[in-house]
Amino acid sequence: MRRAFALLVALLAVAGATARDVPQFVRGPLSGFAHDCRQAGETVDLDAMLTSADLDGDGQLDWLIDTRKGCKAVRDLYCTTANACSLDIFLTRTGQRQASYKVLEYQVTPGHGLNVLRIVLAGAECGPAAHCGRVLVWRNGTLNLTR
Repeated sequence: MRRAFALLVALLAVAGATARDVPQFVRGPLSGFAHDCRQAGETVDLDAMLTSADLDGDGQLDWLIDTRKGCKAVRDLYCTTANACSLDIFLTRTGQRQASYKVLEYQVTPGHGLNVLRIVLAGAECGPAAHCGRVLVWRNGTLNLTR
C-alpha cells in the first residue's frame, strides 16, 4: 500500500511541478536561466523546464531542469550542435545538483520501489557512438549511470 501511494505521489508530482514549488537550491539555477532570457530580451516558461520525481527513494521530490525547454538564449548556451541539451539533476536529500548530462531526450519511469531516469545521451559517455541510451538509478547511496 505504501509503495502504491508513493508511486501515485511521484506520478502526480511529475505532472504538476511549478517554479513556485521548488526549493531554494533549485530556484537559484532557475533564476539564472530566467536572467539569461531577460538579457536576450526573451521570455521563458520556467515551469516547462521542470520535472519532479523521487529518484532516490527517500520519499521527497527531486528535481530535473531541462534546458531544451528554455528560451533560445538558454538553448544556445546549454545545447550542442547535435541538439543535446543539459539536463541538471538535483536531489532534495543533498540539497544540491548531483549530476548534469547532455541529453537528446529523457523519461522518468517507475522502477522497483523508486523511479528511474531513462536518458538518451550524446557525447563522451557514448564512446565512438553518436548517441546512446542509459539508465540513471539510485543504488548504494548514489546515482549510477548504467547501460
